[in-house]
Amino acid sequence: MGSSTRRRLTAAAAVALLLAAGACSKDPADPGPTAPTAAGSGSAAPTAGGSASAAPVPAPSTAAPGPSTGAPSGSTAPSSTLPPPATTPVPAPTPGGGIDQTVAPQKEVTKKPVKLDKPSDTGEGATVRITSVKALNAKAQLPGEVAGPAVALTVVVKNSSAEPLNIGTVVVSLLDATGAPGNEMSSAPAKPLTGTLASGKTATGVYVFTVGKQRREPISVSVTLTGGAPVLVFKGDAD
Repeated sequence: MGSSTRRRLTAAAAVALLLAAGACSKDPADPGPTAPTAAGSGSAAPTAGGSASAAPVPAPSTAAPGPSTGAPSGSTAPSSTLPPPATTPVPAPTPGGGIDQTVAPQKEVTKKPVKLDKPSDTGEGATVRITSVKALNAKAQLPGEVAGPAVALTVVVKNSSAEPLNIGTVVVSLLDATGAPGNEMSSAPAKPLTGTLASGKTATGVYVFTVGKQRREPISVSVTLTGGAPVLVFKGDAD
């Protein structure tokens, strides 16, 4: 056997050993070259050189989406701690009152009626007089008011006492000849008394009441200055 033949055999044996070693070191889990798939199945298109890319196509996820059970990053869960109880002391109820207590009603004092054009006094330094009774047709302006024949009463109050007199609480009412009350109106020239009347001063107010022409003989007018003052009554025919 010549030297050239021996070299060829030695080279062939070396190649065989290399192939055997490569076969032994191959990963059994490697499926080997990927075979080309049919068009439309997600395989890569052949390149311009004619070879096809074997990039794997990810399988679609089959898990259904659901609500996240974890708190978002950076968020703080609401605290369930209750606020501390109030520490402000509550004062004890004032003694001397209760649902079983009976309060005696305040007796209302009514002065003897005077003529419609005469003065009447409370006995505490205040004098009231009706200086004018004027017939007119009142207009309705506020809810509940009804337009119709009416009279306008000019009421003058004089404070002869040494103390200021609150005339913002004056109450004026009217009864017609049948005893039915007249409805107070807010239309002109109505201008009720307001404010405080100083000692020695006089104030004038105008009050308008609806009353039919056939029920004005006589009319009865009541004036109350304050809650504890007597009721002053004026009675007479109104034109």
